[in-house]
Amino acid sequence: MAEIMEFLREFNIYSVVIRIVCAFLLGGAIGFERERNGHAAGFRTHILVCIGAAMVVLTGFFSVEVLRFSSDPLRMAAQVVSGIGFIGAGTIMVTHAHNVRGLTTAAGLWSTAAIGLATGAGFYEGALICTLIMIIVMSRFKSFDKLISAGKSSFTVYFEINGLDNTNEVLENLKGNGISLRNIDIKAPKSSASGNIGIEATVPCKKGDTEQELIDKICAVDTVVFAVITD
Repeated sequence: MAEIMEFLREFNIYSVVIRIVCAFLLGGAIGFERERNGHAAGFRTHILVCIGAAMVVLTGFFSVEVLRFSSDPLRMAAQVVSGIGFIGAGTIMVTHAHNVRGLTTAAGLWSTAAIGLATGAGFYEGALICTLIMIIVMSRFKSFDKLISAGKSSFTVYFEINGLDNTNEVLENLKGNGISLRNIDIKAPKSSASGNIGIEATVPCKKGDTEQELIDKICAVDTVVFAVITD
């Protein structure tokens, strides 16, 4: 077994093929989990990231072992760690409710690139262990994530009040009723009623709160004309 691993860590055509195939399989395993759950970066994206990272390392080794360049073979690989951030940033978005989505996918892409680098360098054991742990975290820790964030959901609500002078009073009354508004945005009224002021804001909700209960609490405040959930 030791002889086989030593052979696979040598730089030759056989080890190159094996490392690229390993990058394909490991990146595909992570991408399959993402694809199955409908995420932006899925099966093909993770495969390409992993293979690309492996090829960067292999190219560095090729320049030193074959072309005899007097340089660090991992110098190119260092750029992958920072460069993959551009791809990861493309998977992150802010929803209408000001919630950030896509961070797990972005982190997964970054980690997949690291797996590709490890595979290209011949660190098969580390690449395999990292892949298994990533799949477990992405697929099995969702319920744990939901348990931590239980009761921390939020709604984006739009409501109108009668008269601009009543704005501060309404906000204070809402706060007294246990409703804390965030990302408050004053808007032109959507209704045709004269003298109304529109307000759109994010409302964090406690566990068990429903949309209707939230609307009822807002409408119970004096001078609030109506309220609707917009997301």
